[in-house]
Amino acid sequence: MRTEQRLLALTLGGTGLVLVAALASWFLTHFERRVEQVPVGPSAAARANPLLAFERFLIGLGITVESRPDHGLLAAPPPPGDTLVVRAPGPLSPRQRDRLRDWIAAGGRLVTTPGTGPRHALLETFGIHPESWTESGPPTPVRLRPTPGAPPLEVALDPGRTLCVSHGDKQRCGQPLTHREIGAGRLSVLADLDILTRQRIGERDHALFGARLVAPAPGGTVWLLYAEPPPGLLARLWARAPLALIAAALTLAVWLWSLGARLGPTLAPAPPPARDRLVHLEAGARFLWRHRRIRALLAASRARVLRLWARRLPGLARAPRQQRLTRLAAASGESRARLAQALEETPRSARALITLTHTLARLEQQARSPGGNRESTDP
Repeated sequence: MRTEQRLLALTLGGTGLVLVAALASWFLTHFERRVEQVPVGPSAAARANPLLAFERFLIGLGITVESRPDHGLLAAPPPPGDTLVVRAPGPLSPRQRDRLRDWIAAGGRLVTTPGTGPRHALLETFGIHPESWTESGPPTPVRLRPTPGAPPLEVALDPGRTLCVSHGDKQRCGQPLTHREIGAGRLSVLADLDILTRQRIGERDHALFGARLVAPAPGGTVWLLYAEPPPGLLARLWARAPLALIAAALTLAVWLWSLGARLGPTLAPAPPPARDRLVHLEAGARFLWRHRRIRALLAASRARVLRLWARRLPGLARAPRQQRLTRLAAASGESRARLAQALEETPRSARALITLTHTLARLEQQARSPGGNRESTDP
């Protein structure tokens, strides 16, 4: 019994080993180990500092290097003998320009570029300015000397960036690099300083060229100023939401167009509606009623009405009251009660004043009318 168990165990074990060996052989036949590099992009430090790789290269050469994300050292330069590398210079005040020039004359070294923005006033003082920087192209290999006495090195510069340098009355354009000796120091202007940034520092002889270009005096320090002017609001909007910016521009254009568009001829403004004379009388009566000047209004109107009727009815002014009312009633067609109210009574309400005013207006209109009623003289 024990012998049979041993044979069974050996059989199962051998079968398992054969299966494992066969599976391993199939796996090794169909699969192989391969190493692949997956690019993850620059680190946060490299994105913030485009001169980080150049800084580490200079440190590897034993050069003391400091990086600054601002241009404060242009206003307060470091000790003479150091080198300032300014990638994107901005405008300087006259006082800062004079201080920086004195620092170069004392032994400082400035490496910069005119930039694509406002012209650098310090460089203009020495007759250095960009030559119509318009469209850039692919980098073109050229051989340049980083310093006047150094051997030439191969670098790839943007052909659209060149310098115009004045020498006395003559001007030479198309130069990618120029040097000016100022006192004990030196000003170096490179048209395409981007060769020292990010991946371009690893191309051709860029790293060695940059190291020799920015080399400080013995014991000096290289200061890398990599601050860049922030993009404008429109540039940020175009980078983040171009479709929204286009839609806003189209909406603004349509709105401006709608301000000057019309669907028909321009109509003259309608004249104000004419108001009836009685409306004016009513408005005047209401005003005088509110300001307690009824007697003055009625006295003038009554006197005018009696004067007009006296011309049509001789002796009316000297006639007794009853006879005067009778003659006026016969000539005007108004009742004696209405005539007495219009010529003698004082109204006690605004409504009564309006009615009285209307009666006086009719009497005045009848008296002025050429064909108005006249007193009958027949027996």
